[in-house]
Amino acid sequence: MPGASNDAFAILQQQHKDDLDEITNAGPYFWRDKSRKAPHNLYSNLEKLLEGAEKRNTRSRIPRFQPILSVIQMIREKVIRQHP
Repeated sequence: MPGASNDAFAILQQQHKDDLDEITNAGPYFWRDKSRKAPHNLYSNLEKLLEGAEKRNTRSRIPRFQPILSVIQMIREKVIRQHP
């Protein structure tokens, strides 16, 4: 697969890790920026990844992100105030 790491996929399989990837199991939770050249144009965000994890029933095994989300929200609000 272009842009994919066979070594990383092998580790995920060997360690029985849950994963989301655009090609085999979670396409709707990623998007491509057509202004950039593949494979360096694939994106997602935390909301989409959490949605995909919930859909695949892996949400309960995801660590709680609330503290970092609060920090991210504070940064976003500060940036918006500085650059309206």
